[in-house]
Amino acid sequence: PREINGRTLADYAKAAQAVAEKEKVSFIDLNTISITHHNEVGPKVVATYNFNPEDKTHFSPEGARVVAGLVINELVKIAPDLASYIK
Repeated sequence: PREINGRTLADYAKAAQAVAEKEKVSFIDLNTISITHHNEVGPKVVATYNFNPEDKTHFSPEGARVVAGLVINELVKIAPDLASYIK
Protein backbone atom coordinates (compact mmCIF):
# COMPACT_ATOMS: atom_id res chain seq x y z
CA PRO A 1 0.00 0.00 0.00
CA ARG A 2 1.04 3.58 -0.63
CA GLU A 3 2.29 5.49 2.36
CA ILE A 4 2.19 9.12 3.40
CA ASN A 5 4.66 10.02 6.13
CA GLY A 6 5.04 6.31 6.86
CA ARG A 7 1.30 5.73 7.20
CA THR A 8 -1.21 4.03 4.93
CA LEU A 9 -4.78 5.11 4.20
CA ALA A 10 -5.93 2.37 6.59
CA ASP A 11 -3.81 3.94 9.35
CA TYR A 12 -5.50 7.30 8.79
CA ALA A 13 -8.95 5.66 8.74
CA LYS A 14 -8.24 3.94 12.08
CA ALA A 15 -7.02 7.22 13.56
CA ALA A 16 -10.19 9.01 12.43
CA GLN A 17 -12.32 6.28 13.97
CA ALA A 18 -10.38 6.52 17.24
CA VAL A 19 -11.01 10.28 17.37
CA ALA A 20 -14.74 9.75 16.72
CA GLU A 21 -14.90 7.17 19.52
CA LYS A 22 -12.99 9.43 21.90
CA GLU A 23 -15.24 12.40 21.09
CA LYS A 24 -18.36 10.17 21.17
CA VAL A 25 -19.52 11.22 17.70
CA SER A 26 -20.89 9.17 14.83
CA PHE A 27 -18.38 7.84 12.34
CA ILE A 28 -18.77 6.73 8.75
CA ASP A 29 -16.02 4.25 7.90
CA LEU A 30 -15.81 5.23 4.25
CA ASN A 31 -12.50 3.41 3.88
CA THR A 32 -14.06 0.01 4.67
CA ILE A 33 -17.32 0.79 2.88
CA SER A 34 -15.58 1.88 -0.31
CA ILE A 35 -13.17 -1.08 -0.29
CA THR A 36 -16.14 -3.45 0.05
CA HIS A 37 -17.96 -1.69 -2.79
CA HIS A 38 -14.88 -1.67 -5.04
CA ASN A 39 -14.37 -5.40 -4.44
CA GLU A 40 -18.03 -6.07 -5.30
CA VAL A 41 -18.08 -4.15 -8.59
CA GLY A 42 -14.55 -4.96 -9.75
CA PRO A 43 -11.69 -3.00 -11.30
CA LYS A 44 -13.33 -2.27 -14.67
CA VAL A 45 -16.25 -0.48 -13.02
CA VAL A 46 -14.02 1.22 -10.45
CA ALA A 47 -11.90 2.62 -13.30
CA THR A 48 -14.96 4.59 -14.44
CA TYR A 49 -14.98 6.37 -11.07
CA ASN A 50 -11.64 8.06 -11.80
CA PHE A 51 -11.50 11.56 -13.24
CA ASN A 52 -9.14 10.16 -15.87
CA PRO A 53 -6.94 7.05 -16.10
CA GLU A 54 -3.91 8.86 -14.65
CA ASP A 55 -5.84 10.60 -11.85
CA LYS A 56 -7.08 8.17 -9.21
CA THR A 57 -7.44 10.94 -6.63
CA HIS A 58 -10.42 12.82 -8.09
CA PHE A 59 -13.78 11.34 -9.01
CA SER A 60 -15.58 11.45 -12.32
CA PRO A 61 -19.23 12.54 -12.08
CA GLU A 62 -20.17 8.83 -11.92
CA GLY A 63 -17.60 8.15 -9.21
CA ALA A 64 -18.80 11.13 -7.18
CA ARG A 65 -22.40 9.93 -7.45
CA VAL A 66 -21.51 6.41 -6.33
CA VAL A 67 -19.36 7.50 -3.40
CA ALA A 68 -21.96 10.04 -2.28
CA GLY A 69 -24.51 7.21 -2.37
CA LEU A 70 -22.27 5.07 -0.17
CA VAL A 71 -22.04 7.91 2.36
CA ILE A 72 -25.78 8.57 2.28
CA ASN A 73 -26.63 4.89 2.76
CA GLU A 74 -24.36 4.71 5.80
CA LEU A 75 -25.62 8.03 7.19
CA VAL A 76 -29.19 6.73 7.14
CA LYS A 77 -28.02 3.64 9.08
CA ILE A 78 -26.14 5.54 11.79
CA ALA A 79 -28.53 8.53 12.01
CA PRO A 80 -31.97 7.29 10.94
CA ASP A 81 -33.58 10.48 12.19
CA LEU A 82 -31.94 12.28 9.24
CA ALA A 83 -33.47 9.94 6.64
CA SER A 84 -36.51 12.14 6.05
CA TYR A 85 -34.17 15.01 5.03
CA ILE A 86 -32.36 12.98 2.38
CA LYS A 87 -33.70 12.72 -1.15
